[in-house]
Amino acid sequence: MRTKPSSQDLRRILRLAAPPILALAVLAPVPSLLGSTLSSLEGVLLPAWRVAIVASVLWLAATTCWAMTRPGRDRRAYERLQQLRGLADESYRALVQIQTTVWTAAAGQHAVVMNVATGTLHRVWLPETAAPIREFVVLEHTDHGVRVIGSLSAPSVEAAHRHERRTCAIRVPDRAVSPGRCTAVEIDAAVTLIDEVEAYLRTESP
Repeated sequence: MRTKPSSQDLRRILRLAAPPILALAVLAPVPSLLGSTLSSLEGVLLPAWRVAIVASVLWLAATTCWAMTRPGRDRRAYERLQQLRGLADESYRALVQIQTTVWTAAAGQHAVVMNVATGTLHRVWLPETAAPIREFVVLEHTDHGVRVIGSLSAPSVEAAHRHERRTCAIRVPDRAVSPGRCTAVEIDAAVTLIDEVEAYLRTESP
């Protein structure tokens, strides 16, 4: 499934492309403006001008390519986040965010985590793990403690949320039933949240 760029994506592409385009606009007329002066300084100025032109073109190509492929990266991050949510949809699992690292060792990481569903904080030992702050991880409770079975970096989480916002923003104007679309999303999210809270409470209960 291909994600089409939205008007916001197109504006972002234009903003990113503006600096290299401006650089090219300034550099392109330099030979005609300098004329004979450029010829007299050909050994120094002309190679520098050529390097600047090539660098500006590469800059423009890189920023445009990065901006145009961003919706696809956001979609893949959203799909991965959905996988983590699915993994956490069990009474013995939870989706959490790393808040603080108390200390780390080769054996693992002692961290403070926040349960995404409830917002509660817990201090846990994560064996053989070195997750950075703000990363999402799925924890599984076992007879031997807690283990990490999935993770998603903080930038990828932001990309996934950006895809969610973009999807709603694109679909709402294009469909007559679009208000119901967003309402359904909100209802589904509320139901999921309630299920996760109940599952977490069952885990915490003696």
